[in-house]
Amino acid sequence: MADLIVILDFLSRAMALILAIAAVLGFAFRKLVSGWIDARFKRQLDAELETLKHQLATSLEEKKAELTGKVASELENLKGRHAKDLERDKRTLDEQLRRDAALYDRQVGFYEAFDLEYGQVFAELWALQHGFTTKLNALDPALGPAARGEYVRRVHSKLIQAEKNVELQSAFIDVFLRQRIAKLFADLSKFIANGAKDEVVLGTLSHEKGMISAELRIMLLGRT
Repeated sequence: MADLIVILDFLSRAMALILAIAAVLGFAFRKLVSGWIDARFKRQLDAELETLKHQLATSLEEKKAELTGKVASELENLKGRHAKDLERDKRTLDEQLRRDAALYDRQVGFYEAFDLEYGQVFAELWALQHGFTTKLNALDPALGPAARGEYVRRVHSKLIQAEKNVELQSAFIDVFLRQRIAKLFADLSKFIANGAKDEVVLGTLSHEKGMISAELRIMLLGRT
């Protein structure tokens, strides 16, 4: 009986030792396998990370090159469109300047036709008021009136020609000013038809002519 107990105790101790050794070996094996797995996974992960980093770097360079090309192409397109727009605007501006210059030239021509030619008519009408036919009357009472009548007819012919020259370029002048000139022409014609003798009326008409000339000058100065 005592031997059996000893044997059982020995077996129990042996089993405990075996279990302890097995536990230690199992733990060591698990650590070894776990370390091997971790190392293998880490190597694989590092390799995949390096591959991914390389792919990302390559993709980034390709995208940068693509974007750089697109930006350069867009800049060239913008430059081309900008140059075309500038050229179109320049042509439009040049055309507008030519039209404005042509209009200005016509308005200057109108001003010169009115101011100079109407001015000559008024100068001759004022000269008529100074009795230049008095000496002719002393020679022959009929000579003075005849000379005056001829002079007045000549002045009226100049007035008609002046109005024709003004009318040629009247399309480029303010309608209100043109109406005033037409009225001045009618009043002057009436004044001449009545003998061109009333200095008060002539003064009034001269003043109106001066006001129209001044407004035409203001119009021209406003365009310069």
